[in-house]
Amino acid sequence: MDNGARGDGKQHYTGAGILFRRDQAGGLYYEAAASAGYMKGDFHGRIGSMNARYESGTPYISAQAGLGKVYTRNRDTYDIYGKFFWSHLASDSASVVNQKGTTQYDFDSVNSYVTRLGMRWTRNFDQVRSLYAGIGWDYEFDNEARASYKAYSTPSPSMKGSSGFFEIGWKSKIDDTHPWGVDVKATGWTGKEKGATYYVGIGHKF
Repeated sequence: MDNGARGDGKQHYTGAGILFRRDQAGGLYYEAAASAGYMKGDFHGRIGSMNARYESGTPYISAQAGLGKVYTRNRDTYDIYGKFFWSHLASDSASVVNQKGTTQYDFDSVNSYVTRLGMRWTRNFDQVRSLYAGIGWDYEFDNEARASYKAYSTPSPSMKGSSGFFEIGWKSKIDDTHPWGVDVKATGWTGKEKGATYYVGIGHKF
């Protein structure tokens, strides 16, 4: 949180979505996506001077839109893009447990609005395998999380601000002769968001 307090936990997302993308001959492309599902998570940390924990679950919806252009030079491609992300996490009530007992907290819904500018370089070894790296800048406009206990409001953490990232990955595409595809990526963050994320995706064409 903004006041230096810390909490840890896990979140699990289950949902479905749809993606639309159109590529033009000159390298220009545009895309849009939407998804919905359910998020379930747990938290443990300190509230005041006491250790506390709770579990929560609520539905979410999200959407994104993007515009970019791909420049090709020999085996390399350069993708310059801009994207907008929106997500909504519904409100929930949770029982917070500490050594003094159980207390009911009400969590407001959370909306997130993020813009992203970035560039990705890709080295294509053949029609299927490629190595890529990219840099980008995100700006979060809102995403303040509010909670209340009876007539009292808790401090509200916010992710509003700028974050930069660097990514590197390896990808194997799916085509008519290669039914399996793999995408492995690591991303490092600095700024408002700090840390690292890791991604592994496996696809199969039937």
